[in-house]
Amino acid sequence: MSAQCDLLPQSPIPSAITQSQRLAPTGFLGWRMVFIATCTQNAAVGLTFGSFGALVLAIEQRFATTRTLSALGVSLTILVLSLGAPAINVMLRRITIRRMMTMGALLAALGYALLPLAQNIEQFLLVFGLLISPGMLFLGVLPSNILAANWFIKGQGRALGLVTMPVLVMLVPMASSWTLEHYGLNTVFLALAMGHLLVLPLMPFVIDRPEQVGQHPLGQEAVPAGICELPPIDVRTLLRLPVLWLATIAIGIAVGGGILKAAHLIALVTDQGWSLERASFLFSLSGGTGILGAIAFGWLADKVGAGYSLVINCLVQAGVWFIFLHPVGYGLLVVDAVLVGACGAD
Repeated sequence: MSAQCDLLPQSPIPSAITQSQRLAPTGFLGWRMVFIATCTQNAAVGLTFGSFGALVLAIEQRFATTRTLSALGVSLTILVLSLGAPAINVMLRRITIRRMMTMGALLAALGYALLPLAQNIEQFLLVFGLLISPGMLFLGVLPSNILAANWFIKGQGRALGLVTMPVLVMLVPMASSWTLEHYGLNTVFLALAMGHLLVLPLMPFVIDRPEQVGQHPLGQEAVPAGICELPPIDVRTLLRLPVLWLATIAIGIAVGGGILKAAHLIALVTDQGWSLERASFLFSLSGGTGILGAIAFGWLADKVGAGYSLVINCLVQAGVWFIFLHPVGYGLLVVDAVLVGACGAD
């Protein structure tokens, strides 16, 4: 390798490596990390977004508040995720992904355990903003995807597609509606707290990077000799790139639209006269098709690139938004749920 390549900065590898991690394992561990990342991603995203739509009306009634305030918890979560995302990489230079995920699971579990004690909507939103939202940030999308991406060069799109499969978004809405009807809102909150704690037994098996156990990312051996990693781009230079802002706006609109429906879909459908069970089924159906969408868009990103994959996703989402301009039959609502679910996994 040329001298110039030797001078390029290497990706930082956390120094906190346990004795068990130093022992060279047999077999590639990347797929194990994908499984763990899928579990943590589903716990963080699926438990919160999957349940919230089914609980909005109950929250509104408990605190005698408006629909806007009762749904504000999800908005606070997105705000914390957006503002806190740049800090994740900085924090991961100091702590391991394992520690960050553990901290996130504990924060979210504590938050949901405290929600039954909230006496008004202000206290409810305070818990959501200070505990549940940071917990989702530390457990969810970024740490989970970073963990999986660290282990793959070849087939990274497929690996990340598996991580983002919204399995719990399919299961949690129906479970939340049933529990709410039979046992009440507080029981749902406590069940969500327990759900976050269930990922803790997986934490000892988290290994940030393959280099920590003498392995290499899948596909690294296929990189031609002499090809070097490009040096990292300075933050100020990055912020001056128009493509960054275009991508940020596009992804923000696509993700924001999906989250908007996640928060309001059940309420919108019940307001049109459909039962809570039918509305929850639509949400679960949306999560189920999201599993297929995650795999499909991951494959598409590997084939045509992430940019084209995002464009296709946005065009489909734009089309299905027209379904909600006027009251429609249940069949069209099913079509909407299927397409939005598939696109929401991109």
